[in-house]
Amino acid sequence: MAAVAGARASEQDKPPLISTTPLGEAQPTVARTEMLDAARRLLGIERSFDDRSFLGHLLRVNALLPRGVAAASYTPKDYLAWAREQGRETPVEGAQPGDLVLFECPGQCGVVAEDLASGVVESSSQGKITWIAYVQGRVQRCVNGPSGDEMLFVAGVKAAVSCCDADQP
Repeated sequence: MAAVAGARASEQDKPPLISTTPLGEAQPTVARTEMLDAARRLLGIERSFDDRSFLGHLLRVNALLPRGVAAASYTPKDYLAWAREQGRETPVEGAQPGDLVLFECPGQCGVVAEDLASGVVESSSQGKITWIAYVQGRVQRCVNGPSGDEMLFVAGVKAAVSCCDADQP
């Protein structure tokens, strides 16, 4: 829906976020904060996610892993397919700290990731997104946009996934 020039967009004009939290559970700020805190605790860990899923681990420790799914083998491709099926995909520009971002990572993000990996958004502003992900054998900060000294530049961001529902307070 287009907003009138100069008018502020209402909540109904905003695109829905992709949600991993069932309705009525954790509030958005709490869920996002917990997801980001969990990712930050993993910074610097090496070789731990070569053969298991970084995404599955984060979803499991935050009680967001879909029922009946094994955390160790849950792929970003599976997660993106689930999010699309639920109609919960959002533009990458709408990513908020604590949301998940999915990006191309051919052969550099562990066996489970295949060529699509995931990370937890740390910040998003003016076309620059920073996130925490398992890349090149290490959990580290990544950036799409101008890179900083301690960040790995990563191109090919595909989608953003919110860890909470748009209609929660």
